[in-house]
Amino acid sequence: MRVPTYAVALIGCLAVVAGSVVLLTDPDRPSAAAYAPMASTTASTTVCADVLLAGMTGSGEGSSTTALFGRSLEPFRRTYARAALASGRTLQQRYLGRPTATATTLKRSPGAGGAASKVVTATTEQRWEGDLSSDATRIVGALRDAAASCPRQQIVLVGYAQGAMAMHRALLRLVKYPGIFRRIVAATLISDGDRVPGTRAVRSGAQIALKTAKGVHPWFRPAMADVPQTTWTVPVWSVCERHDVACDLSSAPISAAIAAHRSYLSGDPAAAVRTVAGRVWARTTRWAYPVHGLTSDGSLGVATDSRLPVLVEPTDRDTTVFANATNLPPGMRLESDGRLTGTPTATGQWQVGYTVSNTVSAVFDRQVPGTVDVQVTNPAPRSVSAGGEHSCAVRSEGGAWCWGRNTYGQIGNGTTGPGPKTPTRVGTSDDWHAIAAGGASTCGIRANGTLWCWGLNHRGQLGDGTTKSKSSPIRVGTASNWASVSAGWFDTCGVRTDGSLWCWGDNSAGQIGDGTTTRRLVPTRLSGSEWTSVDVGGWHVCATRSDGTRRLVHEPAPPDPGREPHRLDPGGDVVGQQLRRTPGWPAALLGPQRPRPGGRRHHEDPAHPQPGRRRPDRSAGGGRRRLGVRGRRERRRLVLGLGRLRQPRHRLADLERGAEAARGDLPVRQRRLDAPVWRDRGRPGGVLGQQRARPDRRRHHRRPAVADAGVVREMTR
Repeated sequence: MRVPTYAVALIGCLAVVAGSVVLLTDPDRPSAAAYAPMASTTASTTVCADVLLAGMTGSGEGSSTTALFGRSLEPFRRTYARAALASGRTLQQRYLGRPTATATTLKRSPGAGGAASKVVTATTEQRWEGDLSSDATRIVGALRDAAASCPRQQIVLVGYAQGAMAMHRALLRLVKYPGIFRRIVAATLISDGDRVPGTRAVRSGAQIALKTAKGVHPWFRPAMADVPQTTWTVPVWSVCERHDVACDLSSAPISAAIAAHRSYLSGDPAAAVRTVAGRVWARTTRWAYPVHGLTSDGSLGVATDSRLPVLVEPTDRDTTVFANATNLPPGMRLESDGRLTGTPTATGQWQVGYTVSNTVSAVFDRQVPGTVDVQVTNPAPRSVSAGGEHSCAVRSEGGAWCWGRNTYGQIGNGTTGPGPKTPTRVGTSDDWHAIAAGGASTCGIRANGTLWCWGLNHRGQLGDGTTKSKSSPIRVGTASNWASVSAGWFDTCGVRTDGSLWCWGDNSAGQIGDGTTTRRLVPTRLSGSEWTSVDVGGWHVCATRSDGTRRLVHEPAPPDPGREPHRLDPGGDVVGQQLRRTPGWPAALLGPQRPRPGGRRHHEDPAHPQPGRRRPDRSAGGGRRRLGVRGRRERRRLVLGLGRLRQPRHRLADLERGAEAARGDLPVRQRRLDAPVWRDRGRPGGVLGQQRARPDRRRHHRRPAVADAGVVREMTR
């Protein structure tokens, strides 16, 4: 399942100020370039955020490029916006303010002094308030429009001074609209002039006003109803500093009362506002919300069980319920805990609808709709491997399948013979993790870490302690920590999860890497640790370690014989290095190529650089040509064996007999020297010496001097 990354959580931050729109991308500093006149808003595309933060300020403050909701509301707005940005919920911020009178308007005269309750009059208070009824009507209208455009959006209200009074009155009206009212998370009223003694709101502040404090409006006019009402589930925070001229009109000096009214933008009062913002955000997260842009991938016929993420307080995850699922793919279902389960029976794409709600309390039990795009495709294989005469793969559901020649039972279906031309299942297990097809044998690793092999076993390459071929998988040893495996024609190697490297099978060329040429019928551990991967070739083995170095086990190559894994490059960097064949020597590491004047390339031995020569060094036996048939001759791909020229017959016995004859294991009937075996593409072949020209331009082969087989040595560039 892929969950989108929210680069910016603040989407569509809209400010309605003198016919302008503000798009906010930074919670701390809105871009000044975003303030541009808007010709028309009727044709604009609505982008629904998870949460709508609506604010209105007062006392002469207004929206600006540095304070979207006004200076006194900035501590609240920034704290809440930062929390939204970090959480993954998208936030729309909307300013609903208007020009307002400053706090000094409350004084009966500009130079008046004394107790605030004596200096403020009913006339000055009414002048300071302005048209709050219209403000409340505008707030209700804006929220109704938002509800129509974004019916799943949460709403958070915040106001200061006249803005707090307008929010207070709008809350009393919104009760008539339950579809909107039940989506209000909380309201925060800072310096609310409508505050009544003994308010039920949660009181806050640096120096919190007394519970008996009364706002400026109830001093001179009938008080508005208290918020919240006893039946409400919407909490209200009332932030009021003691002696604030608007929310705690008292006998304190008017200058101190006005200073307290202006103190919410910094210091301890601002810290109290930020604390309230954090609590409001914590309440926001208890409302379960779907994650936007979810996608889920499945495979046809493969059981799936993935849990959909949800935005909710972690402690409430277990009480979050998914329900009302629609348009599910055939064979799948959505559990109440958000798990998509089942086995898809059809391919295609579906947009699955559902709802989430936090049932921990009726306060948070709001069914919010969400969607997830589900795509079901044909299963892709976990592992694919092509061998000498057959191929194998592990499908995504864990089944192993093979096809091709089955002369020695390498298909693993319990039979031998020509072999199937289409994939055939290996047994009935669905827990295969990886598979490796060798020359005529196959090995695979199951999910429990056990290793199983089948097929040709005449050299012990199955690792079961015998040389009898098997047509069904047999377990190799008792270990259950195999990480990877590689199979060749005559050898097999594997790496375990503890970093150890094990090889078994034919060792006549020392390719097992244990320092001997003794055949190994069971896995034999090589020296060293921290091995990460291994690759078995025709007569050699290569492996890498976790430090980036790589090691080679191969047949004799001049000038430094050895039989244990040796490092190929001193720098430890595997990238950019490659193995090439030295003329007359199989599986040897060559140095960099030097261009020849005619455009052809030859190689120089890293241990014996010969920058002045145009041809390879002949000291190893006088050979001139590299192994293989080049250019037009390559199309022939001939196999030369038993002293006569013939077309390839693709029989393992021919290749083995020619290779054994070259090593002196079998007598060879021939008219010339030992019969060479040309390397046929796709088959293992030995190099049986180097060519030398005859007067009649025909070529015959000379066997190289036999050094210790199975050399493994340190090589540098």
